[in-house]
Amino acid sequence: MQFDMDNLNSATRFYFDETKPSDGWIELRAAPLDVTDKINEETSKTRYEYKNNPATNVLERIKIVDTDNEKFLKALWDYMLPDWSLTDKKGAAIESTVENKYTLLTQSREFRAFFNACLEKLTEMEAKIEVSAAKN
Repeated sequence: MQFDMDNLNSATRFYFDETKPSDGWIELRAAPLDVTDKINEETSKTRYEYKNNPATNVLERIKIVDTDNEKFLKALWDYMLPDWSLTDKKGAAIESTVENKYTLLTQSREFRAFFNACLEKLTEMEAKIEVSAAKN
């Protein structure tokens, strides 16, 4: 097995119709823990409040994490969908931008269903690789 040391988490291409690649595709990759941690760090703020615990009557320090969910999802989906070939109903190319990714994933049931199906296939592919590696 060979590895591209410059791109260890390359994307996998999924076609909308395998028999008709011209209908478009998306490239998808899983987001490893270090990436999600970094995105979470960039989109969240931690603050502390002090509240009286009625059971113990002691003032306790409470950690509160405020996350900008839209910013988090935009960054995560931008990482997971590095590229695509999509067109609108008029045949014009849809650019692979953060805003377009967010719009399609939040507002298009069809695109979201395809994305989720591809993510499931990718997860299954990675699980097979892990099983194969464990056997060797």
